[in-house]
Amino acid sequence: MATESDSSQLTIRLPPDLESWLEGLADERGMDRDRLLERLLEANQRALEQGDGDELSVRVDDLESEFDEKIDDIRSRMLQLKRQTEAKAPADHDHEEFDRFDTLEDQLTEIAQTVSTLEADIEELASAVETHDEAMETTQQRLRRVAAAVVRLQQQTNGDGEDDRLTKLREIAARRGFETATCRACGNSVNISLLSEPACPHCSTEFGDITGNNGFFSTPKLVAGSSDQ
Repeated sequence: MATESDSSQLTIRLPPDLESWLEGLADERGMDRDRLLERLLEANQRALEQGDGDELSVRVDDLESEFDEKIDDIRSRMLQLKRQTEAKAPADHDHEEFDRFDTLEDQLTEIAQTVSTLEADIEELASAVETHDEAMETTQQRLRRVAAAVVRLQQQTNGDGEDDRLTKLREIAARRGFETATCRACGNSVNISLLSEPACPHCSTEFGDITGNNGFFSTPKLVAGSSDQ
């Protein structure tokens, strides 16, 4: 294993396209390249632990549906009440309430127009959220490539003497199609591709195996024991 002082002096070499992107971003933000890379990796780790959800999109859809239902219900009640009143009044009687109904209908139309404007704003917001999600996904893909490059550099620095257990954990994760798993000992989420040793970065528990799969009924967990895979 390389010492801490040796690791702190390493310069990570990335593929040309990633290197160009990273240097451009560092210049734009006025930051040191290596410091920016460190922050990006930390941000990616937090994003992976917190998870990506579509909560805002669901709330937008629910809000649109609720507005539509309320407008339809109000309009239906107004028309029904007007028909009942007209049926009860004499044919030659000019009832004052009719004018009120007309006024209420105008107000209802105005409300419907306001709701339409609000729905347009909501759609614009939903589009902005989708664009943000796409940009986030692109950034995460780049960061995964950066993380892979970091791992390769660490392997080279260690003289290809990497713990067989760590190699085994990465192979299991790749084969089953996930990048993160939960430490059974402390319950924290761990990004397997970023591990420098087969141990939990939160509680230092050494790992020997991964149980479970990534799905609705199973969650991958990093455990201390080992079994044949």
